[in-house]
Amino acid sequence: MTEKQIFSLASIQVFPKPTGDYKGHVVPVLITHVVLLSGLVCFSLFCRMGRINAELLIYPVCWSVVLVSAWAFWSWWRMTGNWFDPYTLFLLSAVLFSGGQAFLEVAGLNDSGILANRFSSHTALFALLAVTLGLSAMHLGVLLAVSWSTFGERKEPSVEDFDLEIESLRTAGWILLVVSAIPMVIIASDAVAVVWEGGYFALYQQDRGTGFHATPQILAQFFVPSTFLFLAANGGSKKYLMMSGAMMFFNSLIFLALGYRYYAIAPLLCYAWLWHRCRRPIPTMVIVSVGLVLVGIVFPTIKSIRNVALAERFSVDFIVNSFFGIDNPLIDAFAEMGGSLITVAYTMDLVPWVRPFDYGMQYLYSILTLVPNVFGPIHPSIAHGTPNAWLIQTVDPFTAMRGGGLGYSFVAEAFLGFGFWGVPVILFVIGFLYTRLIIWGTWSHSLGKIAVVAIFLCFFLFYPRSDSTTIIRPLVWYALLPYLLSRVLERFRRTR
Repeated sequence: MTEKQIFSLASIQVFPKPTGDYKGHVVPVLITHVVLLSGLVCFSLFCRMGRINAELLIYPVCWSVVLVSAWAFWSWWRMTGNWFDPYTLFLLSAVLFSGGQAFLEVAGLNDSGILANRFSSHTALFALLAVTLGLSAMHLGVLLAVSWSTFGERKEPSVEDFDLEIESLRTAGWILLVVSAIPMVIIASDAVAVVWEGGYFALYQQDRGTGFHATPQILAQFFVPSTFLFLAANGGSKKYLMMSGAMMFFNSLIFLALGYRYYAIAPLLCYAWLWHRCRRPIPTMVIVSVGLVLVGIVFPTIKSIRNVALAERFSVDFIVNSFFGIDNPLIDAFAEMGGSLITVAYTMDLVPWVRPFDYGMQYLYSILTLVPNVFGPIHPSIAHGTPNAWLIQTVDPFTAMRGGGLGYSFVAEAFLGFGFWGVPVILFVIGFLYTRLIIWGTWSHSLGKIAVVAIFLCFFLFYPRSDSTTIIRPLVWYALLPYLLSRVLERFRRTR
């Protein structure tokens, strides 16, 4: 038996499954969560219908964000036995970006108040309530998706089938690498040249390619999927492990140098999970330690130096002094990430008085991004106006003219569509559908399906501080298409 066949058989055995007694936890966990969510709904109804002292209620609602977040992590672990997987990573992103301000408030570290007291107590209270209800409803969708799934004994593929999938995934990876390598190098070199002279913000003052001229940017984004396919299909091969690791290191290094923290770190986290899932489990202490280093050191340091020209950053003393110039890096990171709550507050202040509810049209335009815009000057969905672009143009036209923005939030997008009570409904659907994707992909023996989830997670982690136009196209183009390509190649090899 070859080394690859031995690794294949071993991989089948170590793939994680839901805990054997998870069905026994379903009913008590679901009942507890329904009671929790019902209490939040009743409290929200009381706040919206009665005369309340919003300022006095902000602190208790901050505690509700903390408790709902803690309960979500614990109940997921109770039902699945997993601490490190696509849902916990997304939940962590949602909690930090949507509820970071609440954590600081509870810890007494929010000296200037919620969102620096830029909004009325009423707006701040209902923004926090929307986050609490949204996270709780999303988790209900997650729990229902798990409880309605059956996890019997899964048929283990033969060594021949497993090897055939590995070879097909490798071939698909090579095709994507050939397609993306040159555009990736060209775009990276152009971006480095801009940042070398003007710093990070200069990237947002460049003309972006549209229509056919956007082809290099589209092709370059297949670089990370090819990396993930090589890792998933390493089959015990050191060559593919080293190649995928070198590609991921190059990707993260380039984006860190440019000042893009998310595009550098998110693929790295997803790569680590894919390694954890398909190669060898990573110890919990290592995961926690690396997470604290990223949040407490890397994120604040990159933020403090990225607006300086790249040519001036190659000094260790400059980097060290920049880091120690931050009062409290960990608190600064939490405050910045939690600042995404500002988009929820602004949206609540502006909708429907400045802009009417769009009743789901934003989600429809997001789906239309699946259709490529080859010849037009700009994609119709972008020309229609993304929530991010609308918000910054409304509240800060000067920053918008310079190419800056506030980002957005999946909570704010749900409010933009259907109002306050639309938030829990939309996030319930998101949680249910996302968990179904996780179950389809990761609780299986298919390396290709697992790679699909890992690739999509790279983009989906950003959704809590963006809008749906950033996730629909990546799911189909960069996650499902590579998988379908590998399946076509597998069928072709099987036919031969």
